[in-house]
Amino acid sequence: MYIADVHCDALWKLAQKKHPVVNINSLQQGKINVQTFALFTIPNGKKEQEKRQIAAQIHAFHTLVNDSAILRHEPFAPLSSQSSKTHAILSLEGMSMFEFDSLDMLLHAGVEMVSLTWNERNQFASGTDYNKGGITSAGKKMIRWLNDHGFSLDGAHLNEESFWDAIHLADHFLVSHANIKGIYSHPRNLSDAQLLALVEKNSFVGLTCYPRFLNGTKDAFYSDIARQIEYAGELGVISILGFGTDWDGIDETVHSFASPRDFPRILDWLLLRFDEEIVKGVAGENFRRFWNNKYKQRSFQNSGNPLQ
Repeated sequence: MYIADVHCDALWKLAQKKHPVVNINSLQQGKINVQTFALFTIPNGKKEQEKRQIAAQIHAFHTLVNDSAILRHEPFAPLSSQSSKTHAILSLEGMSMFEFDSLDMLLHAGVEMVSLTWNERNQFASGTDYNKGGITSAGKKMIRWLNDHGFSLDGAHLNEESFWDAIHLADHFLVSHANIKGIYSHPRNLSDAQLLALVEKNSFVGLTCYPRFLNGTKDAFYSDIARQIEYAGELGVISILGFGTDWDGIDETVHSFASPRDFPRILDWLLLRFDEEIVKGVAGENFRRFWNNKYKQRSFQNSGNPLQ
C-alpha cells in the first residue's frame, strides 16, 4: 500500500540533539513511500538567528538524504508509485525569518512546501493564536511569488481569516497537519466549511496523531482516527484525507501509532472497518494525486522547475 506522511518535525528534533522517531530505520520498517520533513524554529523576532537555525536544519536534511540508501530527494518532480525508496519532501513551517531578498535560500535547498506563519502573527499572515487578521499585503505578494515558483502553500497554522484569504490566492494549497473541528473544536482544527472548500480546491488535509486535537485529552486510540475518517465520509470530503502525523513535534500520540513503523498495523486495523479503496486513499493515494496534480497545471508547466 502506498503510504505518505505529510508532516513531521524530525529536523527540529535533530537540531535539539535528540533522537527523532522518524528516522531511516522506522521509515524502512513502515515501508513509507513519502515523508515530508519540516524546517522549523520557534519565532522569537531574531531573524538572522532563526535563519541560521533553518540553514543548519537544511544541512541536516541533505546529510540525511545523502547518507541514506532509502531516501531520495527530487524536488519539483511528480511522485512515483514504483520507486523502492522513500521520497523526501522538504517543507518550511513558518517563514517569519524571511524577506523577499533571501528567498533564494529556499530554492537552493529544494523546499517545495511553505507555510506563511506558525501560530504567531507576522509580516505575512496571522496564525491560530489570533482570532482576527488575514493575509497582509506582503503576504499576498509572497503567495504570488510562491505561485510563480511552483511552491505548495500550507495552511495548517493559519487562523480562519488568513485561511480564507490564502485558499483563494494560492495555486496549490493544502493543510498538512490538522484534524476535524466537527469532532473536537480546537483553533488548529478545520470546520466543515473549510473542509468543503478544500474539496472544491482539489486540496489535501493530513490528519495529525495529536490527542489534544483529536479529542481534547492526552489519550487517543485507533478509534479516534477511524472517527475522523467516518466524519469525512459523511461530509463528503474523504477524497482529500490523508496523514500528517506531526511526529517529533508532539509530546503525546495515538496509542500504538507512535512512529512510521506503526503504519502497517493501523492500516491493517482500518482495512477491517473501511472499504479498501478508502484506506488506500487515506494511506497515501489521496496525497499522491493532489501532489502530482500541480504538474498538470499549465502555469507550473510553463514556469518549469525553479531549481533549473
